[in-house]
Amino acid sequence: MKSTGISRIDRCIESIDGVLAMRPPQQIPLYGRQVELKCILSALTGSQSSGILLTGNRGIGKTRLLAEIADRFAQSRTVIRFSAIAATGELATGVTLKASDPKGNQITSGLNSSIFIIDDAHLLSESSVEKFLRTTDSHPGGVTILAASATPQPPTVSALRMKRDLQEVRIGPLDNQSMRQLTDELTNGKLDDSSATHVVDIASGNPLLLRELIYSAINEEAAAGSREKWSNTREPLTSAAIREYCRNPLSLLSRQARQALELLSLCGPATLKELCNLIDKSLVAWLQENNFISPVARNGGDKIVTSNNWNVKFELDSPLVKHALLQDLPWFRHRLHLQLLASAVSRGDLPSADCVRVAEWLIDLKECVRVSHLLKAARVCYNKRDMRRALRFAHAAWRQYNSVDAAILCATVLISRGDYKEADLILDAARKIHPQRARCLDAAKTGALSLQGETEKAEHFAHSLNAGPNKSFCLAVAEFFMGRFDDVLTRCLELVTSPNASVRLESGLLYMASLCHAGKPVEALKLYEQLRNDMPNNTSGFFAREGALEQFHAIALHYSGFPLKALHILKRERDRSIAQNHVGVDTQWGVALGHLLLDIGRPREALTYLPTLPASATDWDLQRQKVAVYRALAASNMPIANASTALTKVPQQGATDFTVHYYIAHARSAFNQCDYSTAVNFLTEAADRYMQHGGYSDVAIAAHEMARLGFAAQSKRYWSISVQGPFLGARLSYVYGVANKDVESLQEASDWFATAGFSLYAAEALAEISRFLRKSGQERRAAAATQRCYELLSGCEEVISPPLHSIGKSETLTSREREIASMAVRGLTDREIANRLDLSVRTIGNTLYRIYTKLGIKSRRELGSRMLLKNPATGIRNRVS
Repeated sequence: MKSTGISRIDRCIESIDGVLAMRPPQQIPLYGRQVELKCILSALTGSQSSGILLTGNRGIGKTRLLAEIADRFAQSRTVIRFSAIAATGELATGVTLKASDPKGNQITSGLNSSIFIIDDAHLLSESSVEKFLRTTDSHPGGVTILAASATPQPPTVSALRMKRDLQEVRIGPLDNQSMRQLTDELTNGKLDDSSATHVVDIASGNPLLLRELIYSAINEEAAAGSREKWSNTREPLTSAAIREYCRNPLSLLSRQARQALELLSLCGPATLKELCNLIDKSLVAWLQENNFISPVARNGGDKIVTSNNWNVKFELDSPLVKHALLQDLPWFRHRLHLQLLASAVSRGDLPSADCVRVAEWLIDLKECVRVSHLLKAARVCYNKRDMRRALRFAHAAWRQYNSVDAAILCATVLISRGDYKEADLILDAARKIHPQRARCLDAAKTGALSLQGETEKAEHFAHSLNAGPNKSFCLAVAEFFMGRFDDVLTRCLELVTSPNASVRLESGLLYMASLCHAGKPVEALKLYEQLRNDMPNNTSGFFAREGALEQFHAIALHYSGFPLKALHILKRERDRSIAQNHVGVDTQWGVALGHLLLDIGRPREALTYLPTLPASATDWDLQRQKVAVYRALAASNMPIANASTALTKVPQQGATDFTVHYYIAHARSAFNQCDYSTAVNFLTEAADRYMQHGGYSDVAIAAHEMARLGFAAQSKRYWSISVQGPFLGARLSYVYGVANKDVESLQEASDWFATAGFSLYAAEALAEISRFLRKSGQERRAAAATQRCYELLSGCEEVISPPLHSIGKSETLTSREREIASMAVRGLTDREIANRLDLSVRTIGNTLYRIYTKLGIKSRRELGSRMLLKNPATGIRNRVS
């Protein structure tokens, strides 16, 4: 039953002191419904379709989909919107959108161009259905779109569906990623990570419940914070509108049925056998028949069909009803329900799912829970990436028992969430309480310091430990984050053969990551196969966290020259992290994805994986710096019009454990300001630093960037480094080829880049080949190289890259002319160019005149168009300046 307790999506919510404001929903993009929208639009444009019936729970987003459909068709058809009056079931005519041409003149449409839309069709009376049918009968060929919440469908909806032959589209809950994006949009990204995650958990994929919970937190002053970040300060979150919205359906329940639903709300998904042990079988059947409970969907698909399977799980059909029941549940009855649920399950060696549920019930009852029970529940949730509950159990174990195992597990969960300072505090407290067990806490302490960027403190702490394997591993952790990869490999060489599986795995993962940086990614891939056997039973250490092995595996694949395999792993693991609301780690996956996408020539896509909204990013400052650096690199590879969407400012302070890309970002920034000496200094500083400590992969990357920016001659001392795999070797071949004008080395590098999927690097090598061949008078071979260059660029996004300056017609320009043309295209005035190049304004004007003459143009606007050349063979446009 529809209620007026919740107003429609046009509500604009006021802010607290004008700081935390909730954006009007109509201003927010449609998230998570692209598949459904595509299906609906495809069906409606098909020649055989006569209409669509949208079904789904209340608040799931059907009204928003109807609005989106109406907007899509308003340009070509007449859209007539109806609504059902809740009190009477009568049909009310809403807005009629007349199709119009681009000048705003209405189009006289044929009768078959009309689209009839009814929201809340389940409220219609029989007389209203007959009225609607008569209306649409007078418009033969029109399309009908209904949205209905009730299941099973009332006779009125069934009649409309049969008579209009409507195709049903079931709208399910939104996925966690879309719900998180919606939360960020509603709050302008100002709700902190833990509060946003908590609200998304409660909302259970229901956008209406999400919106009402955020509104309630704002309107009832349950949020507090600063202008940049806010958090929820009151538990539980309540919503008077949700209570009013669910009043009618809940009023139909008997006392026994209501208490049964309260039990299920507290219990969570329960098997049919468990339900029948708690409540009467006939009541279970009645609740299912009346759509208060339904079978749990498998793998996010449709609801499963059940027969007599006692192990099938059931849950409340609507999160709105669940929330309304729980917020109105009296404290004493809440406690009685929990006692009943806890007593119904054995307290012995519980299965994983029961262990977690019983631990939650006992904590809510404020009863004492065995430390082994709490730690088991925390590990179960941690391995499933349910970090919120894992932290709750681990914190409870630490607060109640102050055990070393509880401290380590609590710190491990905090580290996985990116809360390194809190982890450090807990480890310090545990060391004071258990000085005799301090050795067990040392690795986690070193890691927590390192991940905060406190690498010198981490190294000092590791040196203070007693000699032995533990000290060696802690020093290796600190040295890894300081970029001393040769020292890490030396220390871990003995540890990877330890008889202790946990030590072997922890040191093995560190060894594998160091091999990638040391120019030995092929060895890292071999080690991956060995570590897979140790990983399943050891996922609670500093490095041996869930997903760590796959992250290092993807890096090894990337550096070994298998970018598509690495891309598949990174996207899969990132999606999994987002689905589990694992915010800190999904940002780490995004950084790795951004790095890889930049290498394969997709800077715009890279930006989509590098978040800027506060609620979508970890609180780890170092991680935010990495995001900023990769965004700056992406911006430096994008055309001017697109770069404005990127974060172009490079952070001024970098951590000592950061990658070579920090220096490349600074070099790019200096290069774009025509400060070439500073650019060279950044790149040589990076290469020398990693050369000194065995980071030969990073040396190869820095040398490659030198050649790309035109400084290949300064990279001579890096040509002889030893690296594994064709990818790193191809980068060095490119450097050697550019420095020595060696067409064969460049061709070898280009062939390998193209084969592996690094199309941008392959095109750059061909652009240099074309330049050298033209200078030697080999026009035919140069033209072939240019043609192949364009073909490779067709697989990339539109990019700016210095090596591509030499392709096409801009080859007729001298290096100085290309430099001035490039700055003019970027919007610099004659005086600004003159100041940067230490030339006179007259010289700049004369040079631009010569450029215009050579290119056959008359203005800077034409210069911008000409410098974005079009390949006549493929029609692909690529930036060459």
